[in-house]
Amino acid sequence: MARPCARPTCSKPAAATLSYDYAGSQVWIDHLTIDDHPMQHDLCLTHADKTTPPVGWLLTDRRHITYLQTA
Repeated sequence: MARPCARPTCSKPAAATLSYDYAGSQVWIDHLTIDDHPMQHDLCLTHADKTTPPVGWLLTDRRHITYLQTA
């Protein structure tokens, strides 16, 4: 069973994992982690793409998108 998006009222499946470093004022978005962790937040693609960090924080989106080219 897929993990759901952590945003309230969202029923979409999670596609990315959001994590924070409060001391360093940083936010990371990664591909969905294998294991659920209470200090991370799983988000659907829509919410992951719309994430904005708190003012003064750095957001790093570490998801890699690979495009397949067909002949």
